[in-house]
Amino acid sequence: RRCFRANGQVYYGDVVEAEDGACVRHGQGLQIYTATTVSGEPVVWGRYKGAWKDGRMTGTGSYRWSDGSAYDGGMLDGRPHGQGRMAWPEGSHYD
Repeated sequence: RRCFRANGQVYYGDVVEAEDGACVRHGQGLQIYTATTVSGEPVVWGRYKGAWKDGRMTGTGSYRWSDGSAYDGGMLDGRPHGQGRMAWPEGSHYD
């Protein structure tokens, strides 16, 4: 397991070493996406916890947005794919 920060993102989880020596997310991990407001304040705008393959969200995982929206289910190449549930803060959801 490794923890690293790059381009406003923090990752903690399983990695493999690429041919060039770089760490590639692969296995189970937690990715935290951050940004900076116009006034310079750091904010967390999303979190993904789940499976990674060759540096992409692939497999089963959970994505949480800062507005309270959430997706739980299958992912393929960084996008929701297959079975899953999208839920919004006001209580509606799509299975």
